[in-house]
Amino acid sequence: MGLFDNFKKETRNLRISENIIYEQVADELNKGIKKEGLWLKAIENSNGLEHKVKPLYIKYRVSSIKDEIQYYFDYLQKPSDVFGGMPVCPFLKAELESNKLLVEIWKPNEFSFNEVWDKFNDSDFDSAIIICLDADGLDWRNVDRKSYQKFIQKFLKKTEYKALCFSPFEEHTAGGEETRKKSPYFLINIATREALNQAHKKLLNTKYFDNFSDKEKTNLKV
Repeated sequence: MGLFDNFKKETRNLRISENIIYEQVADELNKGIKKEGLWLKAIENSNGLEHKVKPLYIKYRVSSIKDEIQYYFDYLQKPSDVFGGMPVCPFLKAELESNKLLVEIWKPNEFSFNEVWDKFNDSDFDSAIIICLDADGLDWRNVDRKSYQKFIQKFLKKTEYKALCFSPFEEHTAGGEETRKKSPYFLINIATREALNQAHKKLLNTKYFDNFSDKEKTNLKV
C-alpha cells in the first residue's frame, strides 16, 4: 500500500492534494517547463495523435510527483545501519498506519499557512507533514530553513505544537548521511512539543544516535 493509498479514506485531503499537484503541473507548462523524458513518453504513447500528447504528459507528470513523494517516505521508513538498525524516521510508519498523520501538499499562492493550520487544527490528526511546492515569487531553494522555522514557531507559540522544517537545499548530515537531500521538496513537520520530547527520549535509549558526530547532535537542537 502506498502513501497516497493510506489517505483514500480521507477523501477531502486526497482530493485537495491532487488538485494542488495538477495546478503545479499546469504552472510548469505555462512557464514552458517540461520533463523531457516524460514528454517523449507521452509522444510515444499518443499513437501519433498530437492532441493526446499534453493530456498524457500531465498524467505522467502528476504520477511522477506522487512517486517522488512516495519514494522519500519509503526511504524514511527503511531500517538503516547508520541509525542503529532503525529507520531514518523511526515513528513515521506507526503514524501513517494510525491515520493520525496529515500529509498535506501546500502551494503558498493557492492558500495561506493560516488555512493549512486551520485545516489541521480543526481535524482529528495528531501531527502533520506539509510538503511545500514552489509558487509565484517563492522558490524554496532561496528560503533559509532556520529563519522560516522561527517564523512558523512564532505563529504556533500560543499552542501546544512545534514546527520542524527540513530543507533538501542545505548542507545537513545525520550519522554522516545526507538524509534531507533525498527529499524532493521542502518539508514542515508539526507535532506537539510533548510528542517530540517523548520521541527524543525514547531514541536516547537506543543506538539511533551512535553514529552521530557531536556537531550533528548539536544541530538536532536547532
